[in-house]
Amino acid sequence: IVLLVSGAIIPIAFSLLRFFPFPTALVTKFNAWFVDPPVYGSRHKTPIAGLFHVPTRGQAFFIFYLVSINVILSAVGYRGIQPNSWYASILGGDGQIISYVTNRLGVLSFANIPLLFLYAGRNNFLLWLTNWSHGTFLLLHRWVAWIATLQAILHSAIYLEIYVHDGTHASEAKLPYWIWGIVATLCMSILLPTSILPIRKNLYELFLAWHVILSVFVLVGCLWHILERFTRQWGYENWIYTAIAIWGFERAMRLGRLARNGIKTAQVTVIDGDYVRVNIENVSGSGHAFLYFPTLTWRVWENHPFSVASTVLSAGGRPGALQYDADVEKLGTSSDGSDSDSHVRQNHSPTK
Repeated sequence: IVLLVSGAIIPIAFSLLRFFPFPTALVTKFNAWFVDPPVYGSRHKTPIAGLFHVPTRGQAFFIFYLVSINVILSAVGYRGIQPNSWYASILGGDGQIISYVTNRLGVLSFANIPLLFLYAGRNNFLLWLTNWSHGTFLLLHRWVAWIATLQAILHSAIYLEIYVHDGTHASEAKLPYWIWGIVATLCMSILLPTSILPIRKNLYELFLAWHVILSVFVLVGCLWHILERFTRQWGYENWIYTAIAIWGFERAMRLGRLARNGIKTAQVTVIDGDYVRVNIENVSGSGHAFLYFPTLTWRVWENHPFSVASTVLSAGGRPGALQYDADVEKLGTSSDGSDSDSHVRQNHSPTK
């Protein structure tokens, strides 16, 4: 609960600070030193070794918190009781504390999964309540993914060692809870190396497909791992239900927005190699929008980000143009140099 609540409350709390009447010079200086610069070097738009972008200092502070709170919660609060017949057969009687540790790691991995899905969504409610960008939350999504996956791997590896040492692995590995746990851990382990920047950049549609498919297997594997092992005894399955609810809400919001706006005909104009102008009648908006072009490709599920340049009605009755923007989910960077592309890139050309 601490992980999920603090992971949502802290961004909201820090965003509310912008409404306090701090001196402008102080705010500018604070942002220049502690928020906007890269945590290392002088650039955070250019990928390091082509693999990842350096976070800003503000992003790094929150990443440090996420890592620290997970380490602390993994390491404190253990108390052994001896003699203890329950753990007498584990690792020759020495497995009490290590069993507590591996169980804690499994629970923490589960607790991080709802946060993982929350940060990844385009309809993340934190985007509405904070001034943090979609790119920032995607960066946090990747870090939480590493944390949760490492916890799952350690949870699985320690239990593997326990059962091998005690000679019960052959029988235990045939049980449904064990099989589903391995499915979830393997899928999480595959998702990490197949989500690096070069793959997202060059094979984005394939990346998106296997990312969704493997994520479904992670949720199913985690859910059945717990239900087969503990039925509903301890409530661990609620973390997975929460993640499913977050993901379902995000997808329902997408469908709702599609239904609200309906199918439109757009006039597309290529301005140059970097800019495409799209005029759509009777549609207004601000910030950025993701548009589907079902008549241009058989991959009707594809959508592309556009910055809203203007929604002033012209003489012809058309709102202004949408301008093609870089895909934050694909490239992980933006025109302003941060690890985000959800900032609006303004188009100063007049509406036609």
